[in-house]
Amino acid sequence: MAKNNRTETWRKYVLSVLSLTVATTLSLGVFTACSDGSEDSDDEDTTVSATDTQLIRNGNFEFYSDKDVEKLIEKHGVVNTPNNWTFSAGTPTSDTASGIIDSADWSYFTRTGGYPFSTYTKDDEEVTTFASIEEAAAHWEDDNVSAYDRLKFLDVYEDEIDDLDDDSEEAELFAEYSYSVDFEDVEHLMTDIGADLTLHDDAAQRENGDTSVLMIHNRRTSENVLGTAQRYTSGTTVTLAAGTAAKLSVWVRTDALTHYYSEAEETEVTQRGGAYIGITNTVGGTTLDQMQIKNINTKGEWKQYTVYVRASTFASTTFTVVLGLGQGSSSDRYENVNGYAFFDDVACEVITAADYEAAVSSDWNTCTVDSLAKEKIFDTDKVEGDTFALDLYAGFDAAASLLDEVDVALTSEVSGSKTYTSESIHPSLGDSEENVTGLMTLSEIAASSNRYLQNVYKNDLDENYPFGEDGDILMLLSANGAAYTAKTGDITLAAGERMLVSFFAKTSEIANGLTGANAILVDGENRTSLTAFDSNTVDTVDIDDETKDIYDGWVQCFFFLANDTDEDKTCHIEFTYGPTSIVSTDRYDYADGYAAFTNFETKMLTRTEYSYASTGDRAVKVSLTGKAASTSAFDEVSATARKDIEERPALPASFQGTLGGSTAVVPDSEISNVKPENVYAGLLDAEYADNYYASEEAWRNILDTSAANGDEWWTGLFGNANRPLVIANGEEASYGFISDDISLSASSAQRVSMRVRLSENAKAYILLTDKTNSKTAGNAMTTNAPAVTYWYDDNGNICRIDPSSDEYDRHSDVLFTLNDNGLYTRTGDTSAMYYANLYNYEKDDEGNLVTRDGTVAFYENAGRYYAYYDLETDSYSTEVSCLPTEVGGETITRYDFRNETLPTAVIEVDGAKAKGEWVTVSFYLNAGSEAKTYRLEVWSGSRDGSEPNPAGSYVIFDNYTNASTSDFATLRDEALQEVKEANGVAEDDNITDPAIALYYTFTFYDATSYLRYDATQDEDELGNPYGSYTQSTYEEQLIYLYWDDSEGLATGSPAYTFFLDYSAADVTVEEDDLGESDDTTDDTTETTTDTNVWLLISSGVLAVVLVAVIVLVIVRRQLEKRSRRQRVKAESAPVVRPAPQVRKPSAKKDEPSVPEDENDPYNN
Repeated sequence: MAKNNRTETWRKYVLSVLSLTVATTLSLGVFTACSDGSEDSDDEDTTVSATDTQLIRNGNFEFYSDKDVEKLIEKHGVVNTPNNWTFSAGTPTSDTASGIIDSADWSYFTRTGGYPFSTYTKDDEEVTTFASIEEAAAHWEDDNVSAYDRLKFLDVYEDEIDDLDDDSEEAELFAEYSYSVDFEDVEHLMTDIGADLTLHDDAAQRENGDTSVLMIHNRRTSENVLGTAQRYTSGTTVTLAAGTAAKLSVWVRTDALTHYYSEAEETEVTQRGGAYIGITNTVGGTTLDQMQIKNINTKGEWKQYTVYVRASTFASTTFTVVLGLGQGSSSDRYENVNGYAFFDDVACEVITAADYEAAVSSDWNTCTVDSLAKEKIFDTDKVEGDTFALDLYAGFDAAASLLDEVDVALTSEVSGSKTYTSESIHPSLGDSEENVTGLMTLSEIAASSNRYLQNVYKNDLDENYPFGEDGDILMLLSANGAAYTAKTGDITLAAGERMLVSFFAKTSEIANGLTGANAILVDGENRTSLTAFDSNTVDTVDIDDETKDIYDGWVQCFFFLANDTDEDKTCHIEFTYGPTSIVSTDRYDYADGYAAFTNFETKMLTRTEYSYASTGDRAVKVSLTGKAASTSAFDEVSATARKDIEERPALPASFQGTLGGSTAVVPDSEISNVKPENVYAGLLDAEYADNYYASEEAWRNILDTSAANGDEWWTGLFGNANRPLVIANGEEASYGFISDDISLSASSAQRVSMRVRLSENAKAYILLTDKTNSKTAGNAMTTNAPAVTYWYDDNGNICRIDPSSDEYDRHSDVLFTLNDNGLYTRTGDTSAMYYANLYNYEKDDEGNLVTRDGTVAFYENAGRYYAYYDLETDSYSTEVSCLPTEVGGETITRYDFRNETLPTAVIEVDGAKAKGEWVTVSFYLNAGSEAKTYRLEVWSGSRDGSEPNPAGSYVIFDNYTNASTSDFATLRDEALQEVKEANGVAEDDNITDPAIALYYTFTFYDATSYLRYDATQDEDELGNPYGSYTQSTYEEQLIYLYWDDSEGLATGSPAYTFFLDYSAADVTVEEDDLGESDDTTDDTTETTTDTNVWLLISSGVLAVVLVAVIVLVIVRRQLEKRSRRQRVKAESAPVVRPAPQVRKPSAKKDEPSVPEDENDPYNN
């Protein structure tokens, strides 16, 4: 009972401590919760400044640093730097300041405040100011002392003030009044302008407090030239969308303008001098010549100038405003001036193009995008009126002929030599009577009986179609989600021409992640697309808060076409709704909706206009070539052969030329790897077609010579290829190219593809060689399925038939039983004869059977195999026989590939069969748990040289691609369906021809990596680390498929496709966790940035008490250990794995060194 009493006492003690801790913590927590969470602080005054909402920021010049200074005496910024404007000083610089000046304070800065100053002589000049520094300091801040008075005194007593002690009260006082100008500035203001500065709407502006203006003050005499040139540029860039314009107005006043006009005498400006308003504009990012209204001289009066800017129809338009006084530079001061220019209320509003058209007048002074630089300069000395226009608009022509031949069909994509549409993805996504596609007018849509089209009309088109009821609308309405493409007729551009194609598009609301409308410009093999969009999410073209979305939800799109070739080029446009890449989609990538296209227009562009084009998501430039895109090439040119390709076949960068049958590919060959003299091989480039056509070199005679020019010769041989690989035989030979190593990561898939064209007397061979464990030439890749595989139940026993079949009887159909030692015995046989599947292992140098990683599975001795080897006694035990493949005359294997010719990754293309057509060749590889390394080889003639191509033959390889793919299984299954249909095999049946297809089901017991679990060696009795493995969880897989579509039934052109799947046999079976592991929990620290002192206190108390409890627990346990008997804790036994067997020692063999062949492509 003593132990129980002690325990009870301990528990009560701990409980009391914990209760106290919880109570303390909760009390502090409640106290914290009851507080308002705020800290005492002094009240702070908040200054609310006005917000600048003007389109051109600070156009009224009421925003500057001293604007919020209320006390007049504290206003030291007589002339202030304006917000959102940039100042550019002239050369030479002015002696006086420029900036914003507040006319409400004009008299304070330009007149005396009324203080009774003394008039006396100082430095031989009569002055009226404070009589001394002491008097100035005593009355410096009197109400009747103005800024003008202080500036005058600071100017007169400048030397005396400089001599003051910096720490004196007077020096500190004067230093506080650091004005932005000096006395000369304000003196000129009084002399030149007068006692007041009148505003353009003086009474109203003063009532509203809108009294500040921008002043440019030029005053400089240098090198017998009077004046300078200065300007301010707006920090706001106004951007105009197509279909809009801007109306800009500026108030200007000039005063006291003078310059040297003749005889170096200062003269009042009457011409060729004054203020100016500049409009710096860009179209499509290109800065055009500035439009300018110059030589403005109002002679003390305010005058308003108005400028209209109409946006370009096909490119983004921007402009900024420049306000200046005087023109010129350090080398050209012809139009420099002295004097003043005041600017106020620079107002800008965006208007519609229609409003612009309504306002336009013949009285305007107008320039256009095509105007010369001098035509954009308007000299007020020479032109009348005060309204000007910069018209960047370019008119369009209707493009009705573009829609003369519109062909609409389900969107299609060719992949793996098969054509896919949305219907291929799901049967419900086919063409439907409910869908509406084709050209219609708005009135025809309104009259349609289709309920879906009626909804579109009522919700999106009625009163929302700004292009007229008779305009053609290309409608792609998909009620079931099917994807559609509408193809236009051809567009032809003559050599050197440039054209703009414009259209508008509108869509239904497209769900996030799905594809709406798009347009693709198709130029031969080249496809240039816009970015697919939902018109409901595109920014609308707005004028202001009242006038929004001027195109009623329609979005304008552009193609800019250029033909820089020497011949006519044709192209066409494809308009789409829904996905355009079909193969990678699923049912959920499609949704009902519509895309409509209308207002098709074109415009021929000059080279200059074309350069202005703005590109983006819905505007692209396309240079027509009619040839394949530059990415459609076999390989890059070797760095050492870049000059060669201009005249002849050039070496590729990633492939090495190899002679068939040479030592490079046939290990026992005696033929050196040297290219025959009359075999011409390498890359050609379409850019140099004329050079090749004119060539008189021997290689050129092997290829067709009947063409009339270089382009015709190239097209006849290479079609739209851009940079193909050519092997032309001037003599009988086999020659090919071998790529660098290519890596295929574990559990990933790749597609290797190209197209081949060859003469009818030639054969081409394309193959993939396995370099994973090979340092030599390697062999063609093939399946990795084990040679022999049996039927297994989930206990690892070998069965006569499939254990999952209805005919299976576990009492009679188990032929071999898995024993504790991992070996098999014949069921019911008591002879203790052991069996194992010995077919699939490789042999080491001693004849032992080893797993894939080199571990000994069974030991060989005198032609027999044993399960065990004792190194100390050098003896073998437990003989193991190979499992039979037949029992009682009945085959018991599931797969037996020993006598099968397994497929290899080799595709032959016969020129006699291809008949000059391009043939597509594709390999699809899918890796298992092991990464693979391989090489691509392309051959003219056979690799081993046994079947060379004759003299006069040629082979062309083009458009080689090697890319990862995520849809290996999908493409393989779709190809399998095509192959079954072509060979008359039912959908649920397997193809039995091993030359076409091969199947396999993974079995761990037959894998090349399998090491048996031997329970007799498991001293710690942890169990089988693979005990959870069950054979029934693995299903049969297609590991190889060859699709011969040489007739082009799937895509209309010949194709060969090879699928090889390593993942079925290359499987990593995860071990069970048989060991003991302590559960560990990571401490997580949560950091709170807004801490409270009471929470910190409560946390600290809790932490201290908990630490105390932990210490007490530790002390208690140590005391208990003293009173109890010593106990021995059993350590966790190590996990037993199928361990590597003991290897019998062998004598080390000296391997002769083999010199490397520098021409061997496998030695690089």
